[in-house]
Amino acid sequence: MSASTLNDLLAFIYTNEAPNMDQNASALLDAAERYYIPRLKYCCQLYLSYSLDTTNVIARLVEADIYSASYLKNSALHFIAANASEVCKTSSWKDLLRQQPHLASEAFERLANTKHHNESK
Repeated sequence: MSASTLNDLLAFIYTNEAPNMDQNASALLDAAERYYIPRLKYCCQLYLSYSLDTTNVIARLVEADIYSASYLKNSALHFIAANASEVCKTSSWKDLLRQQPHLASEAFERLANTKHHNESK
């Protein structure tokens, strides 16, 4: 754990704030899971969810799966479904298909359900 992450972890424990969340959110998510700090885990999920884009959504989906971060996973799957045409062009999507097909399958199911839901309106 980096010194910056440790400082943020301690700050969060004492103040309920992590001053460098923008730099340390992923590392703090790991620490929150490792040291069982549910409030920090939730805050990290929120931050990472609000900062999703086509360049990081696959990494966030993988992180969410590793850390059982359901809010982040749901947000990433929703983002992928809403931006499928852009996401599927990325090298990280192709890596996901090869390395973690179960997550790619979940993303495809979300896309199919979203499309079906929109068509039935």
